[in-house]
Formats: sequence, structure tokens, C-alpha cells
Amino acid sequence: MTISTNTNKVSKWDAVWRGYRQRCPHCDSAPLFRVYLKPVERCTHCGENFGHICADDLPPYLTIVVVGHIVAPFFMLTDHLYNLSG
Repeated sequence: MTISTNTNKVSKWDAVWRGYRQRCPHCDSAPLFRVYLKPVERCTHCGENFGHICADDLPPYLTIVVVGHIVAPFFMLTDHLYNLSG
């Protein structure tokens, strides 16, 4: 399966790898996000349109899962072991 954009064809795995690195899946030159969890409307390098892609609630949900279920227990364990609360 390939993603057809403009005149270049990008393999699915190349596009996934570029997206994982938070780069444009088409040209691999520009960032996909302006700031944390705020995607760009279009690529500043090749002009690929990303405005129609809607992530909805998944990015904030994943952030809450990471912070609430992985990081927070370590803070509680540190407080329990070292009695930092007084």
C-alpha cells in the first residue's frame, strides 16, 4: 500500500516512520506539530494538507494514561520511601 501525494509515492512504512518521528509523512522535512498536541494545518515545506485529519481525544487520553498510570506511582513511591511530606 502506498500513499499517493502530489507526484511522489511514499510507502506506508516510510510514512508511519516519518509520522512517528513527528515529521511530514510526505517530505520528511517539516514538523507535524506547532506545539505539544497542536497539529499544523499543512506542511510548510511541501504543502501537504493535514487540516482534514482529526485526532479527537486520543492524544490527551494517551498523555493522561502515561502521567496518571506510569509516572504518578513513582511519585507516590518516592513520597512513601523518603517521607518527603513532613
